[in-house]
Amino acid sequence: MKPTLKMSHLEKRSTVKIYQFLAIIIAAVIFSSCQKEVNNPVPGNSVTSSTTSSAVTLKTMYWTVGGVTREATVYIPSTSGYHPIVFGFHGKGGTGAGFGSKYCYFEQNCMLSTFVNKYNANTGQVFCHGWSSGGEFIYNVLWTARGTKLKAISAAGATLGTTSGKNVLRAMQVAGKSDPVVSFTRQQSTSQAICNLDKCSSTGSTWATGPYNTVATHYSSSINDPVVFLKYDGNHTYPDNVPPLIVKFFQEVAASTIH
Repeated sequence: MKPTLKMSHLEKRSTVKIYQFLAIIIAAVIFSSCQKEVNNPVPGNSVTSSTTSSAVTLKTMYWTVGGVTREATVYIPSTSGYHPIVFGFHGKGGTGAGFGSKYCYFEQNCMLSTFVNKYNANTGQVFCHGWSSGGEFIYNVLWTARGTKLKAISAAGATLGTTSGKNVLRAMQVAGKSDPVVSFTRQQSTSQAICNLDKCSSTGSTWATGPYNTVATHYSSSINDPVVFLKYDGNHTYPDNVPPLIVKFFQEVAASTIH
């Protein structure tokens, strides 16, 4: 069962800050579709949208990619200037709308050129988060194909096949200590492999704590590509206090306050 949690006043403030930081938010397409889009990431001429009711203004947008229609739920800020982009990839069989509102507070897009050309997206500030198969996609497909385009990544309940052929990249691993789908030990090994790639210290320091015995450990990097390993008491589905910490990591990377 998914743990439930009432948000404290401080956590609610963190949620507000999330929307202040995020510039473009997109609900993920399913994992199998994402794999296809990496091979043909530029959208075709067909792009439509419709506004939906939410706590913030969201749009459902559609792209025709390689003859297949893709759908995403998008948040675009009203502020001017260049904006960072955050992609959130849900697990296999999930939906963008279901994943984003609960487990991201932000979402994803593989339709980068649309947001660069129409909404002043900052291509130097592209972040990705993925859960389960979405995390596997980021680690094992997107990182290899588009790793040099990314500022930082975060993956939950996922493992990395190999660091071979991958560029150094700031990363956060989110792992449940009782995950029955992807073992905690395997996720620890993934984090260690990324630490080795990013030339991180072998000893870390506590970066954040929270409910469900959440502890996030920061491993500093001699080349300024830090890694954070976040663990919590729970299963494959991470608790509600984790998304604000993912955003905190992205914010600190964007501000160059974490090394």
